[in-house]
Amino acid sequence: MELGGPEKIEQLHALLLKLVIVDINREPVVAHDVEIDHHSRRMGRRMNQNDLWIAAVSAAIGATLLTTDRDFDHLDQSTVRFVWIDPQGPFPS
Repeated sequence: MELGGPEKIEQLHALLLKLVIVDINREPVVAHDVEIDHHSRRMGRRMNQNDLWIAAVSAAIGATLLTTDRDFDHLDQSTVRFVWIDPQGPFPS
């Protein structure tokens, strides 16, 4: 069973080469992890570990986090830039 042929595999390979690899064990990711976790707990929220790492990496590299859930709403946009995308609505262009 062919999954897409050589052209699709080449496109996937080209896309993978554009991904940014971030070591989560280094500063500033660890510092952002601690800061975001502390802020969340002060707000009465406890983020799951995966969301916490996603937010910390996004903050560390200055990326905008795209999400379809509300798990990041309590965070300060100056620390973690995020955009909520309504999974039932049209996607932003």
